[in-house]
Order: sequence, then C-alpha cells, then structure tokens
Amino acid sequence: MASEETEATGAGASSGEDEGSGALGLTGKLLADRYRVQSRLGAGGMATVYRARDESLDRQVVIKVPHAALLVDPGFRKRFAKENLSLSRLEHPNIIPIYDVGEHDQIPFAVTRFLGGGDLSDRVRAAGGHLEPEQVIEWLPRIAETLDFVHERGWLHRDVSPGNIIFDDHGNAHLSDFGIATAVSADDPDATAQEYNNLTKPGGFVGAATYAPPESIERGLNAAYDQYSLAVVVYEALCGEVPFERGSSEAMLVAKNTQPPTPLGDNAPGLPPGVVAAVMRALSKDPAKRFPSSTAFTEAFRQGLAEAAPAQPTAAPVTDPGTVVVDSSIHELPRRKLPGAAIAAGMAAVAGVAALVWWLGQGAGSDPVTPPVQDSLASAPRAASVEVRIGSTEAERRAALELCREALGSACNEADYADELLRSETIGPIEIDRSEVSNRQFAAFASAGRYLTSAERQGFSYAPVGGLLAKGTDLSWRAPTPDVGYRDRLDHPVVHVSQQDAAAYCESQGKRLPTEAEWEYGARGEARSIFPWGDDFSEDLAVWNTQQTREVGSMPRGATPSGLQDMAGNVWEWTSTQTPGGSGEVFLKGGGFADQDPARLRGAMHMSAAPSDTSADIGFRCVRDL
Repeated sequence: MASEETEATGAGASSGEDEGSGALGLTGKLLADRYRVQSRLGAGGMATVYRARDESLDRQVVIKVPHAALLVDPGFRKRFAKENLSLSRLEHPNIIPIYDVGEHDQIPFAVTRFLGGGDLSDRVRAAGGHLEPEQVIEWLPRIAETLDFVHERGWLHRDVSPGNIIFDDHGNAHLSDFGIATAVSADDPDATAQEYNNLTKPGGFVGAATYAPPESIERGLNAAYDQYSLAVVVYEALCGEVPFERGSSEAMLVAKNTQPPTPLGDNAPGLPPGVVAAVMRALSKDPAKRFPSSTAFTEAFRQGLAEAAPAQPTAAPVTDPGTVVVDSSIHELPRRKLPGAAIAAGMAAVAGVAALVWWLGQGAGSDPVTPPVQDSLASAPRAASVEVRIGSTEAERRAALELCREALGSACNEADYADELLRSETIGPIEIDRSEVSNRQFAAFASAGRYLTSAERQGFSYAPVGGLLAKGTDLSWRAPTPDVGYRDRLDHPVVHVSQQDAAAYCESQGKRLPTEAEWEYGARGEARSIFPWGDDFSEDLAVWNTQQTREVGSMPRGATPSGLQDMAGNVWEWTSTQTPGGSGEVFLKGGGFADQDPARLRGAMHMSAAPSDTSADIGFRCVRDL
C-alpha cells in the first residue's frame, strides 16, 4: 500500500543497513555525543529517517535528516530550525513529539519519539491488503482530530500518508513527519517561491503527490488540503487502490486537476453507501465542497457506517447473573430539577482537560463472550402493587450534608441534596437485575448485533480525573481506560454507555431501564434505609473513592437484604426518569467509584446527564415487568 514517497517510522519499517540513493551515510555515527544511529528506516517527502539509541536516556528514538538536495537552498536551514521550534510547541497526545534538534558535520537533524507499532501500511498488509470500515473508524477519528488541532493553530501538515500514521505498542494512532508542514500565515517570499518551484518543476514535488490535492500545484494551502490527503489514505485503506493511477508527481497532479477520481464504489462495491459518499465528498476537486473539518469528514464516515449496521437482534436474551423481584412500577415520579450537580454541566466545564487516549481494540464484530451461568432469584414476587416513599426528609438531608463535611469539609454544598424531596410513588412488581450489567454480558449483545455504542460512533467519552470529567479520545466500553481493554475486565460493570445504549441492551433481553422510583425502592426497601446495607455509613461496603471499577458483586456485605449488589458505588446507573424542566436529561443513581463524597452513595441521591452522555463511571442494570 505504501508508495515510495511515504515515510516509515514505525517498527514495521525496513531496518536494513543500506543507506539508499542520496542518503548521508549516518548509520553507526554518534550524533551530538548522544544519539547512536542504528539503521535507516526510510525516507519521506523532506527527510531521511533513522532509528537511533539515545545513550543518555537509554531509549529508542528517531532521527530525521533533511534530504541533501534541500540543504543546497541557503534559506532552508533557517526555515528548518524555525519550523522545528514552532512545531515543538504543538503539544498534542497524537502528535509525535520533537525531543531535540542539532547538527552533525553541518547537517541539521531533529530527534523524535520512536513508536513500535508500525505504520498504517503495515496494518493494511497484515489485514490482507485492505481494511473493513469498522477497522478504519478505530484510528480515523484520532488522526482527524489531530489535523483539526494543527489547523486551528495555523499549520498544515501537507504530507498525510499511510507511512505517517504510526501506531504505538498499544495500537494508538499518531501523526508523524511534520517535516514539510507549513504555517498557513507564512509570509516569507523566499520560502513561498522555493515551495512553488518544488511543486511545479518535473519530478521536484516535495511530499507525496499520490496523497496531495489538486490545488497543491497552485499552492492552495488551507485545512481542506490535509482533509483531501486523509481521504486518499482512507480510500486506499478500504480497497488497496488510490483514486488516480500512480505515476510521476507531475502527471498525477495534472490528472487530479483535469479528471475525476475513480469512484470508491468501483474498487470496493460492497462498502456502505454512506461511507462511500463521505470519502468521495472529501475528495472533491473544489476545496469548498469538502467537509468543513476533518472531524466532520470522520463523523459522516461514522454515520454512513452506523446506517448500514443491521437491526438489533431479537434472539434469545443474554443470561443474567440473577434478578431480584421487588414491588415496583413504570410510573414516573414528578419531575424535580437537581440543583447544580448535573454531570452534563461538569462535562462542559472541563472540556479543555488534557485528552486521554487509547485504541478501541477489536472492531464492533468481535467474537462473542460466553455469559455467566444464571444465578437463582433472591426473593419471590409479590402479588400486589404498593405505595412507597422515596426522597429524603429534611433531617435526612441535613445528615447527608454532615456526612459529606466529615469527609470533605467546606467543599460540601447543601444544594447538592436539596432536591431530594420526600414523595410517594405507587409501584407494581418487577424483577431487578441482581448486579450491574457486566462487560461480559454487553460484549455478547454487541457482538451478536454488531452494535456500535454512542461513544464508538462519536469517537470519545469521558473519565473522572481529579474530581472532574476529562474528555478522552477513543474511550468506549471496549477500552474503559487508556491502558486496559474490556477483555481484561470481563466481570466489571460495562461503562462508557449512554442511556440509549443501555436501553437497547435491556430491550434485547426483554427488559427495560428502571425508573428512579423503582431503582431507589430496590436499594432502600420498605424500611427506607439510608444505604443498601442499613442507615449507618461504612466505607468498606462499597466501591468508592478509588481509581477504577471492581467486579460486579465484589462487595457482598454491602448488598441489600434482598440480595441486590452494588446499589452503592462502583458505577452510577442510568434510569428512565427525566429531570424536571424539560432539559431532556435523566436521573442517575447509586454513586460511582471515583466519588469522594460518601453521601453520594445513599439510595436517595441522584445526579443527571443527557441520554447521549457517556463516562467511565456510568453503567446500568435492567428490570423486567412481571
């Protein structure tokens, strides 16, 4: 898949000792009394790339040395140093960082991070010559978001290609080789003239003409430039071909300005129509007809994939580890607004927190995971409906505030509990799942129907960080944390699922989400206990004030008298009850592993979130009407 124009900086690149034509012969040399050059990895549009060892820090690095032909330009050294300085300030989790710059025998070089997961070309070859759309969406959002980040800061990459999409050992995609990146606002006339000459003279194109847009010959530099290149990379990944026949740089650029690209559907007739349409729009000859951003291109691709997904299965339900039968109903309680504690508001407030990153792992069609054997019911159904009280008395709300202050002092806010007004609900008999739905159960559901969750479609989710919620790229139920996949936590509660995802799962099992009243009555029982285990708080009976979830049912002493597990802590749980005021948000119950306020583990406590929100501390359980 990779052309001779692309760069290889991953472990999958060639590592032979042959320096190649025109190379500077650095293998074996010690640069700056620190970097021992080990082998030549490849060559990109601007630089020859070497693998080296940083002998000071004992780590592998990449050394990038400009092509000898470029060093002839008297202004090039100055621009090379200036642009490396500017690019070193583009700090982003998916941009391979510049560690150092220097000179060796009057030859400038830059030192960057070495990644051991190979490049996109390696990944496509390993997959048999092309990727499925589900495999493309695993890395595409990360690269698109990185390009938008670069564009927002006034830069273009100008060399997006398969060889410059590099994966680390965990499968995270990174954008490499900013060697010919251009400041969109550059006003250096000498630089402009030199770049124009490189673009237009025969055989002198700087970069990869295969991936460059039609406007590159006129030096039309804007964000649409990189979007076109990304679309060519996606096109090639999906079918193993490129939109225009390969040839000289000059011939290919002329063809792009005079001929339409080969329709993707011709080379890959089985692709979803929406996916094909997204790629072909991003390949528009007119930059104005492309998407407003690379992320918008990704979203159109994702939407095309989602529209082609088969309907959710109605086959036999996944076996649950057990249910508990209690009196409950489908009646929704009067809507009461939670003052100042909505999770959605917290998400908006911390959108600027540094992104967490992780590869999604297996695609949506990964192999099913065998669910656990069904447990017995903890109690028998009751024959009649019953009227119950939920919420808190004034004394209970005061006690909640005092409990919080014992743990957190002045950080506690009386308004967090003021909305727990005491009210009555009539509920009828239902079965409540004994524990929160696990990754093992959700994997069987998602695999059977190739279900894509909200987090997978949008390419991000949230995670608690220092008491706030931070946006993390590619977090989903498949990748609950930046360093752990769901297969490592099969019996932990599933997280990064929206209310919509939770409802879809429950429906596939012939169940539904509980109302807030049903959930609270399950947690507190007829005695209206403050916590599932009783009225007195005990820090050892729930998963809270910690860094991660634990297996469902791991706190058996904290269960309710009827046997319901994790009704306090581990993860907040979705309900079907909307908050008052018409905001469209819904209530969450139960508290989560990251909560430091013990009062949030009470059965009466509720938080709110939009139905589409997802986070590392939100899960769910289902109920079944009897």
